[in-house]
Amino acid sequence: MRAALDSIHQQGGGIVEAYPPTSKEGGTWSLWFGTVAMFEREGFKAQAKLGEKHLLMRKTLA
Repeated sequence: MRAALDSIHQQGGGIVEAYPPTSKEGGTWSLWFGTVAMFEREGFKAQAKLGEKHLLMRKTLA
C-alpha cells in the first residue's frame, strides 16, 4: 500500500478511498479489501458506514 500511496503522491496526489470490512465474519475473502487497522496506520480516516459490513475510509494526498 505504501508504494501505491507514494505513486499517487508523486503524480500530484488526490483523494484515495478504501472500503474495508468492519468484521471478519465474511471469511478470508473479506481480507482482500484490507483491514480497518491497516488503513488507519497509513493515515486513512473513517468517513461513513457502507451497509452493515463495510466502511468508507479516505485519505487526501497532496
